[in-house]
Amino acid sequence: RQVFEAVHDRVWNAWYEPMCRTGEAWDSQDLVRHLLESGRMPATHCAVLCDEAQDFTRLELEAIYQCSLFSDRQIDTQSVKRVPFVFAGDPFQTLNPTGFRWESVRAAFTERILRSLYRFYSRSEVPQLNYRELTFNYRSSIRIVQFCNSIQAARASLFDHKSLKPQSTWQLGDQSSPPAFFEKGDALMEQALRDQSDLVLIVPCEEGEEIDFVASDEYLK
Repeated sequence: RQVFEAVHDRVWNAWYEPMCRTGEAWDSQDLVRHLLESGRMPATHCAVLCDEAQDFTRLELEAIYQCSLFSDRQIDTQSVKRVPFVFAGDPFQTLNPTGFRWESVRAAFTERILRSLYRFYSRSEVPQLNYRELTFNYRSSIRIVQFCNSIQAARASLFDHKSLKPQSTWQLGDQSSPPAFFEKGDALMEQALRDQSDLVLIVPCEEGEEIDFVASDEYLK
């Protein structure tokens, strides 16, 4: 709540809202709205594939829908299930300051896209999105994936997150360096870390708070 109020007072009231009121500056929502109102979103794309779908607003979904060739066609019941809309996203990477809920995003997709495609059919015939959680990690080595899976297992146990599942690694082989654990306060390890000139330490704090965080920790300092 404290962060939300700070953004509202220092960013919205003090800077952003006056620009919106004068109309001298546009953001991405203004641009999308202008394209829609001026009819510059022709229905010409036979397939629509979108990444970062966790951040789409209803206005952007409208634009995405109108880009599809099938938004301007009447489609039979069997074919409409194969209209190529593909959305990929990560709920933990959302930019939405009010938080992310997959249920609300799914509802927006269903309302704007599926029901529009099924506008000639009854509400009961509108299907749900074909949702698939991606389980492969394409970026990290097998040792890193196994390490992260152990953290997820601890989270699942501590917070009773029954939906958490381990990831599988796409990369084969285990030539990468394994994650290492050491006891905080170990003098030999402290010296070894000091000798690593190219070492990068990631500290658990907000951006801009690194100096204060390090200064308050005897080990890091």
